[in-house]
Amino acid sequence: MRIERASRPEVPWAWFCALAVVAQIFTLNAVPFDLGAWDKVWHFLAYAGLTLLLWIATDGKRPALVVGAVMVLGCGDELRQALIPTRSAELFDFVADAAAAVITGGTLLFLQGKRPCVESSPR
Repeated sequence: MRIERASRPEVPWAWFCALAVVAQIFTLNAVPFDLGAWDKVWHFLAYAGLTLLLWIATDGKRPALVVGAVMVLGCGDELRQALIPTRSAELFDFVADAAAAVITGGTLLFLQGKRPCVESSPR
């Protein structure tokens, strides 16, 4: 007898929201505006949120893939900005993006290890 995994309604929503964040990252970067001193904070928050959404979407089963994909997206975004005449690529923007992915992924991996599973829980 095969047991089907219960449907998790948050997974499709997480994919949808992650795609919306990616679309926003790429469309907002085409518009020239200055975030001032908070630029790196906004980068960190956007990519940390994206990492969290992708973690939920993959059910935490592929942590290295999630962190790597977010880092590649951050790198690709900065390289794309170098091609836009009104924008410029910044190394520290990518550092903020990569740090957000690594810190968020590491925190989620740590918290995932602390979560008791049904099989090992005391009855």
